[in-house]
Amino acid sequence: MSSPYTILLTVGTTKFPTLTSLFLSPHNLISLPQHFGDSINVILQYGGEHFESVKEKVDKGIKESGYGGRWGEGEVVLKKGSVTITINFHPYLNPLPYSTSSLIITHAGAGTLLEVLPLHNKNILIVPNRELMDDHQLEIAEVLKEKVAVYEGGEIDWSILKAGKNGGEGKGGEVFGRIFWEEVEKSRKGGIECIII
Repeated sequence: MSSPYTILLTVGTTKFPTLTSLFLSPHNLISLPQHFGDSINVILQYGGEHFESVKEKVDKGIKESGYGGRWGEGEVVLKKGSVTITINFHPYLNPLPYSTSSLIITHAGAGTLLEVLPLHNKNILIVPNRELMDDHQLEIAEVLKEKVAVYEGGEIDWSILKAGKNGGEGKGGEVFGRIFWEEVEKSRKGGIECIII
């Protein structure tokens, strides 16, 4: 049996409920094994968001995706057929487990980017948190594009993140989810190290 594919999702010290909502949506939970196999380990560092809010998103995702879910201390194990997805939850992690992660999904915070950009042989998905301080993460991402070889998956209408209730559920979340996984799949096939969407 091969080792699980490990995904690290980090939002830093603030909160990024739009990203956690989209990642934990039923559409994305169903999509995970299509892209990463039947054994997946997710380390979800959710920052300042309340755990109960994150847990509600997971419970909704479990209910609507058809997975069975078993909660343990700080984790949930999702099962459907031969698929097992283990999601470990942490408000903060220091250090973050970059070296054991195959895919790193991160906000565009300066501190986190200073840690992840020097990594080699890692697929990194950078998602600017546009809900913070005058859109500074988008500004950081724009500057980064000039300094680093970055793949961009075309123009994305950021309003899709806010479509529907609770930060991107519904049609907007599905659209983002499709784009999200298409870009991750391109990065896996093309050996691209960094994506900004």
